[in-house]
Amino acid sequence: SQSKDYLEINIDDINDDGIVSKPKKCLKLTDRMLIQAEKREVKSGDILMITKSFSADNVGKVGFVDSDCGSNWVIGQNFHIIRLTDKKYLSGPIYLYMYLSSQLVQEYIAEHVNQSVTSILSVNDLKELPVSIESEEKVLRTRKEILNKYEEIRRLKKEVECLKREHWTLNL
Repeated sequence: SQSKDYLEINIDDINDDGIVSKPKKCLKLTDRMLIQAEKREVKSGDILMITKSFSADNVGKVGFVDSDCGSNWVIGQNFHIIRLTDKKYLSGPIYLYMYLSSQLVQEYIAEHVNQSVTSILSVNDLKELPVSIESEEKVLRTRKEILNKYEEIRRLKKEVECLKREHWTLNL
């Protein structure tokens, strides 16, 4: 029997900046499970949306899969892959990611989540999303600015850590 290692993306693998980081959960799959995994494989440029969660707050959260994506990354059961296949209206997936993570869409999703023990957003509700076209150039510029701010935050956190270690360090 064949087997292959996969990395399964979970909610915690979506960073604050929306980028999906390398998944921590490893799966060793065989035979029939391999076929299922291939249907759940993600590619660079995919947008992942949480459509099922025990916490209604997580439903609708989106992540962007960038070029760091491995060839063996798969989504967990809580996700739906949104893949831009027709570039007739949009030149790239970042614009779509920004739209899906916007306050407008997040409020729409919050209103359409079916809350029971597990909160679920149906794919049909996703298909009914109101579409609002803004200047793609402006949206992409905003995304770049957001990523720069998160980079600045990471840099400042490192500076804080260095300052904390300035006195009374353990010299091992």
